[in-house]
Amino acid sequence: MKFDFNLDIKKLRIEGERKWIIIAGLVLLLIALVYRFTPDSGFFSGEDDSSLKKRQILKYRELIARKSEYENKISSLKKSIDASASALLEGDSPALAAVNLQNIINLKAAKSDIKIKSTDVVKEKPVGKGDYYTDVPVRITFDSDARQLRDFVFGLETDSKYLTISDLACTVSASDSRLINTVMTIDGYMVRQAK
Repeated sequence: MKFDFNLDIKKLRIEGERKWIIIAGLVLLLIALVYRFTPDSGFFSGEDDSSLKKRQILKYRELIARKSEYENKISSLKKSIDASASALLEGDSPALAAVNLQNIINLKAAKSDIKIKSTDVVKEKPVGKGDYYTDVPVRITFDSDARQLRDFVFGLETDSKYLTISDLACTVSASDSRLINTVMTIDGYMVRQAK
């Protein structure tokens, strides 16, 4: 048997509808090849919507399962915020916060049998980089013995409000060597008010 491989190009001409059908078939074949040999992501993903939705549902179920954990963390953070807020001075302005601080100082001084000679409210200033808190300082002057001074400082240190002593100057009295002349600046803190 003998095969003749001589093709006549003129005989291969395709005309009319057949031409468009063959072109459409070749385009579909090309799309099928691209679809088959591309990675499983993007526009030509072989993965259907149902498996994607199953993964989303699993993710949401996991978040729901962890809901109580997140609620416990939120509750713990709220308690911390409340505890921190209770350590700040009360008052809507620095002047009112200074009055609150003076009341605390007067109570602690009375418990330690100290008579305060003078009280000066020093200008408030922002605390830290974020300016979230305001420092409200009060400078006091008094005479006391060493025990009274110790008890007064201990009373300030153990108060429920967060108080610091930013300046302290003590000198022995010239008239009575048992007395200590003290000038002390006590700082309390409040949430900074928006301007």
